[in-house]
Amino acid sequence: MKIKTFKLANITFSLSIISLVVGYALWAVLIPMQDSNEIQREDILRLQQEIAFNYPLGRFLLYVGFIGIGVAFILYAKSLFDKIKRK
Repeated sequence: MKIKTFKLANITFSLSIISLVVGYALWAVLIPMQDSNEIQREDILRLQQEIAFNYPLGRFLLYVGFIGIGVAFILYAKSLFDKIKRK
C-alpha cells in the first residue's frame, strides 16, 4: 500500500506541475507592456483577458494544478505516516 500511495503522489505532483506550466502559458500575457503605471487596474485585467491565448482554460488549469499539488502533499504525508507507523 505504501508504494502505491507514494507512486500515486509522484504522478499527481508531476501532472500538477505540467498543469501549472500549461495553465500559466495560456493565462498570462507574455508580451511586455509599456506605461502600465498609467493604465487603470480594470483596463489591465480586460487587456489581459483579450490578449491571452485562452484565459478561462488557463485559469482553470492553474486551479487544477494548485489543488493537485495540495493533494500530492497529502498523499506524501499519508505515505510517510504509514512508513513511520510500520516501524
